Amino acid sequence: MQVGKAFGVRILVDKFFLLLLLLYGFLGLLPQVMTVFAACFIHELAHVLVAKSYGYRVKEIELLPFGGVARIEDLDLIAFDPEVEVNIALAGPLQNLLLAGIGLALRHFLVWQESLAAFFIYCNLGMALLNLLPVLPLDGGRVYRAYLVRRIGFRQATERVTGWGRVLGILLVGISLVGIFFSWVNITFLFVAIFIFLAANRERMAAAYIFMRFLTRKQRELRDKGLLPIEALMATEATTLREVVRKFVPKRYHLVLFLDSGGIMEFFTEAEIVTALLERGLDTTLGEILQHRS
Repeated sequence: MQVGKAFGVRILVDKFFLLLLLLYGFLGLLPQVMTVFAACFIHELAHVLVAKSYGYRVKEIELLPFGGVARIEDLDLIAFDPEVEVNIALAGPLQNLLLAGIGLALRHFLVWQESLAAFFIYCNLGMALLNLLPVLPLDGGRVYRAYLVRRIGFRQATERVTGWGRVLGILLVGISLVGIFFSWVNITFLFVAIFIFLAANRERMAAAYIFMRFLTRKQRELRDKGLLPIEALMATEATTLREVVRKFVPKRYHLVLFLDSGGIMEFFTEAEIVTALLERGLDTTLGEILQHRS
């Protein structure tokens, strides 16, 4: 349900979010839950403002029962530009740290109720620290992926970081169940753990779709910029396209070199690799492409 707009971006609230507000209001905890979701909204708004500063269009911000999400158009392009992804990802946690600092200053001058001020500070600190964990779907995971993508390519980087996200989700679910049994934590912690696990799975499944969009856009990027640095890869005839494209990195145009059965050096351009991938599939070998070329 849309509740308004901010900076031209639609603000949506999930129906379960509204139910949660009613539940916490009934329990007398409405100020606390509104503090959490205000911090979450400002966190997402920081992502939006940085994304818009790079020229990306943001469709909407949706507040969910256990967090929020900013939906950015052409998100796949951001994922393949490590510097931009890092800046957008860090904007949210840094905003929470700023809010915690503001809360600390206001608390020092006794501007608001002590208990609510402490909750506001710890809420923002906790949100910042949680989001800086180096696993997807958290912001720290996007920073870590941006670091890895320059070295091992987008697909492998995403698989690694989402893998750690799933491990973290399972670990937190176990801790939550034990904590609930001994009354250390409430059930909200369990829902957050499940959210992290499921979101990591979604990131992993979306990676293939994002990667295919990236491959088909590269030729347009070359036409638009007119010049890209070359990244050379050495392979064999038996190397599959799956193995080749996993080594592709952003902002490079790739040449794949190999020796054929006669010992003659051959090469494929990235455009040929992309075309063969779309026409013949990931398990096609370079040798098979060479035969088809002949």
